[in-house]
Amino acid sequence: MRRTSLRARALTAITVLAVAGGGLLALAPPASAAAIATTLHPASAPTVYVTGTAEVGADWTTPTLGAAVHVNDTISISIDDNDATANCSSAADSIGFASPPTITNTTSGDTAAFGAGVLSSSAACGALSTPVKDIVTFTATAADAGATAALRISGVRYSVGSGVAIGPIQVGLNGAAPSTAAANATISAVRVTPGTPVLMAASATAVPVGNVTLTELRPGAVSGATSCIKPLSGSVFTAGSTPVLTATGGNGVAGTASVSSGNVVLPVTTPSTTSTTYTLSGLKMDAQGANHPIVASVGSTCSNSIYAPSDIQLGHVGAVNRLSGSTRYATAQIIADTIGSCQNDVIVASGVNFPDALAASYLANTTMPILLVADTVPTETANAIRLHGVKNIVIVGGPSSVSTAIETGFQNQTATSCGGAATANKITTQRIAGADRYATAKAVAEKPGLTAAGTAPTALSPTCTNVKTAIVTSGENFPDALAAGVLSAGGAACGGAGHKPLPLVLTNASSLNLYASQTLNDMGIKQVLLVGGTSAVTDGVLTQIQNLGGTNSIAVRRISGPDRQGTAASLATLMGSPELGYNGGQLLLTRGDIFPDALVGAPYGAKQLAPLLLSATTGALGSTAGNAITGYPNPVGVVTLLGGTSSLTQAVADAAATALAGNPY
Repeated sequence: MRRTSLRARALTAITVLAVAGGGLLALAPPASAAAIATTLHPASAPTVYVTGTAEVGADWTTPTLGAAVHVNDTISISIDDNDATANCSSAADSIGFASPPTITNTTSGDTAAFGAGVLSSSAACGALSTPVKDIVTFTATAADAGATAALRISGVRYSVGSGVAIGPIQVGLNGAAPSTAAANATISAVRVTPGTPVLMAASATAVPVGNVTLTELRPGAVSGATSCIKPLSGSVFTAGSTPVLTATGGNGVAGTASVSSGNVVLPVTTPSTTSTTYTLSGLKMDAQGANHPIVASVGSTCSNSIYAPSDIQLGHVGAVNRLSGSTRYATAQIIADTIGSCQNDVIVASGVNFPDALAASYLANTTMPILLVADTVPTETANAIRLHGVKNIVIVGGPSSVSTAIETGFQNQTATSCGGAATANKITTQRIAGADRYATAKAVAEKPGLTAAGTAPTALSPTCTNVKTAIVTSGENFPDALAAGVLSAGGAACGGAGHKPLPLVLTNASSLNLYASQTLNDMGIKQVLLVGGTSAVTDGVLTQIQNLGGTNSIAVRRISGPDRQGTAASLATLMGSPELGYNGGQLLLTRGDIFPDALVGAPYGAKQLAPLLLSATTGALGSTAGNAITGYPNPVGVVTLLGGTSSLTQAVADAAATALAGNPY
């Protein structure tokens, strides 16, 4: 994770003085109004820059207010920079709101509401030739006697003077003196820009990383002999390397950069009187440890980060791997080998027709590989069955998917022990099939027993109140079902509970399939994760699912994106949450327009707690999958491609490496 520093520690709250009237307001509220007592909690504290006119601060949230809100009650927020003088001692030494933030009530069912924020000025800020709006006031327009409102203040934008003090913004509520306790931004006078992050293998040495540029936003902002870039995550700058510091665009004079104790010191021998840009090149790093981002502080010494309060990312220690064979059948064999060298039981499905195979991941769990057949049994599949010592084969799908001739051939085949030695017994088979893909999915879901479905937290709440849960996707196409395959095989693990598979139920797009409704009823499902957008499964189907529960409506949560890649990315991000617990440090990536590689990867992903993403095309990762890799909310050090270069080209692997290099977790 990124280093927790002063601006991140701003999560501590500032307590409100519950005084009437809001003394800093330009216009006093009506006599019946009262200032609402609460606390403000910033989501983070991003860097904002001097001279900026619309610098972005983090949202603030409040806890549940705990008291009734009345019409005309107010919340007012004032701001200041982090120095001893009052805001607006001059136009340069001023900070104000660039535009009114917005306020929303985040408690469902609570009726308290507020009007648009109104900006005003304190006396000093109002006296400037161009007044600065350093106060925002929100007035309640609708009351709530239930005392359950919780608020979010968003869209915070700051106008920052050229001469303000660097450091956290000070915040005051309802007339209280501003302090840094609820700072939602940190001011800097230097814009630090790293190069493109680099992916480094564990234990790699002397890896070149991108240039780092420090641009002064006011003269002399970078000065002294001790300015420093300090890695924070274990990796270090390479001893003996020779970084080069240059100065351009101003009159600051750069000294000779050097590496000391794993840090880079970049001295400025003559501070600028006209703003200067300093560029540090020739950087090299040694990757120490595995599977972590490489972030660094940049400050006037190696013990502070005043130049770059949000730190910078130089790269990531990790890897992009590939599980593949020359064909889809060979890829299935290799993934089976990766799951484990010996299995008594395997699933066999069609590698040509997707419908019957979609729900197989529920049976696979984390231990049963899925092998593929065509009109005959490919050599790779036969080898896997023999070498893994398979005794029992579960065929998913009817004879049109996996022929009776193949089934008979398995039954006539001598079972082996692990490694391939013959035993005295024949392989046994069982076929799970129905009249169509929906009936087959029902048969698969109910095969382990009607009470076997796993659980997930109610409405995916971190309270971990787990209920019987199923996944519902479209049976008319395969991408959403494939994206959900890992979750079906692996289940949820909220609060440390063990992962238990979730049945994957297929439905028609515009009407809940009869077999789907029977499955949900038969298994006593109380919650459905509906994977796919409204073009895949309509809202009408969602309502039909809810109504299956009668007076105890089935809870339904839709997980979707604008397309198949977006749906897979949304699901992967959710799987990385504490509620679902996919924190294995790995992500899977496969094509979104063919089914076999993703199908056979489901039990492997479940075992590794690794969600599945879909590429845009064979030759392009796409921004959706790339952003999901970069933004995955758990530490991730490995992206594993499923399929050979005919499925995902090297260009996709390279793009995945670039995306992983930028992952900050």
